[in-house]
Amino acid sequence: MKEYFLAVIFTAMLGGIATELLPDSSGMRSYVRAVTGFCVLAALILPMKAPIEGLGDLLRSISIDGILSSEGEEAYESVFENALDHYVTEDAEAALAHLLENAFFLQAGTCEVRLTMQEGEVVRVLVLLSGRSMLEDPRPIAAYVEERLSCPCDVAVGN
Repeated sequence: MKEYFLAVIFTAMLGGIATELLPDSSGMRSYVRAVTGFCVLAALILPMKAPIEGLGDLLRSISIDGILSSEGEEAYESVFENALDHYVTEDAEAALAHLLENAFFLQAGTCEVRLTMQEGEVVRVLVLLSGRSMLEDPRPIAAYVEERLSCPCDVAVGN
């Protein structure tokens, strides 16, 4: 470890001395500083070569085929599909709420939509109105959603 620090310090000092020996008007100073920086960086990184190679050997020795069994793959696929369905549902709810706010001139943020999905299809819609939107007649909103999505729609008011 002592040799490591001495090598770094020696490299930095040698670069500093080389920079100082050059005349001020010389355009070579910036190049010498750049080369010195690379040498110091190499002196810092070189001792880490062995642990990094050892990590690479360890990763190559692990067989990815043995990690996941068929049950593990099925569980992974199930988790992935559930996550995907969740995000698709969230996006669809936000898009439908925005569409209703625009179609019925509702104040932004006063309409919330919750979708019930089965096997990737919408089977029921719940529209929650709040704020000034609670004063709207819910029947045209329900009819609008039912016509477009071909599924039952409930409209509820909340605070």
